[in-house]
Amino acid sequence: DVCSSDLLAKTGSASTSTVAGSPNSLRANAGTQSTITVQLKNGGGATLTASGGTVTFASLPANQGTIGAVTDNGNGTYTATYTVGTYAGNVVLQPKVNGINFTNTLSLTVLAGAPTVSNSTVAGTNATLVAGANGTSTITVQLKDVNGNNLTFSDGTITFDALSTGLGSLGSVVDNGNGTYSVTY
Repeated sequence: DVCSSDLLAKTGSASTSTVAGSPNSLRANAGTQSTITVQLKNGGGATLTASGGTVTFASLPANQGTIGAVTDNGNGTYTATYTVGTYAGNVVLQPKVNGINFTNTLSLTVLAGAPTVSNSTVAGTNATLVAGANGTSTITVQLKDVNGNNLTFSDGTITFDALSTGLGSLGSVVDNGNGTYSVTY
């Protein structure tokens, strides 16, 4: 039937359509956004150049952010804005065309936000040392953002206040490159 094959050629297919984000990497709770673009393709994989159905997205858990209204650009593409939430990690966006889940999904990387002193932690390997016994303790700082997400990358310089005379000494602070900094006492 000519009419049904013509209709299929002009309808978006969930198995061949694509989705992309720009940028693909964002910071949590920084008010940052990514523009999400869907390109509808028909069942044969040909790019549509006109509207080809209704595009929506599966909802996200509240802490993973929000997706704004989807705009049909009238040329086979649809756009929406993703706004980050408080979650740091991979966020998977699941587009749908005419209610059917795409085969292709979009994975965005949401990095922890800027470090905060109030949420970051400090811990030592030895909480008790004996005076005069030349004991050591490795002190580690874990940077965290305002939401309590661990930073997993270097972000700034960590310093320690000088110790009073006779209370021991601190070595050089080492940036471990993963959001933690350590020093030997």
